[in-house]
Amino acid sequence: MGLAASAHMLRRSRALPSELVKIEGRPLFQKIPPWWARWALPLVVCDIFMTASSAELAWNHWTKLEEPKQKRDAATSPPNERHFVPRPLWQRLGLCLGTVGIGTAAAGALLIAQARYVRTFNIVSGLRQGATRRKPTRSVVIQGAHNWRNNGEAFPIDSCLIREGRDASEIILSVKGRRGHWHLGLEDAIVDGNKRSLHDAQKIILDRWGAAPRHGLWTSETKRSGWRDGPAAISKARR
Repeated sequence: MGLAASAHMLRRSRALPSELVKIEGRPLFQKIPPWWARWALPLVVCDIFMTASSAELAWNHWTKLEEPKQKRDAATSPPNERHFVPRPLWQRLGLCLGTVGIGTAAAGALLIAQARYVRTFNIVSGLRQGATRRKPTRSVVIQGAHNWRNNGEAFPIDSCLIREGRDASEIILSVKGRRGHWHLGLEDAIVDGNKRSLHDAQKIILDRWGAAPRHGLWTSETKRSGWRDGPAAISKARR
């Protein structure tokens, strides 16, 4: 599938993040995102509501008990009554700012994690902008958990780098000039049209990746069989 066809696929896709993406042809990698990634927007709305409610409660209803300052004549005045007054401004303001800061950080972290979780990954052939037909190139097409309909990103494969993740079930993709990285979770993923073992999934992706940039020491054997060192290789050796 060429890059133009892949772009056409991105425009026509109508799948929700809770479904496997329906595309023309067979993508290299597909996986249904976890529940928190599928429900990120409702969770952010709940976070905003809870943060605003907590800040309003702290500002308007955070009080302290105040003792009466003067004693009144018991014969002419009612008994002294204790009452509640708002806490000092600096205390209420500090709590409000802390609440808003924590809520904003939580929402931001959730949205960033959602955007970096890959649900569809493919390597397609095409022409780089400005290149001639004598110099074709390949591109990496990514659809994250945050993409709903026609969104997606394509990068020249020579600007991308793959490396092993925390264990054999993860592959990390980074792009030159872009902050952060993307996660490809191989556990229960559909690779080249079928569910595969971790070793087979790694091998298929590495075979399609070819000689493009990758992190680690590679030999002629491991270029076609998997990771040579690190947690992925250790996990493979244990199996």
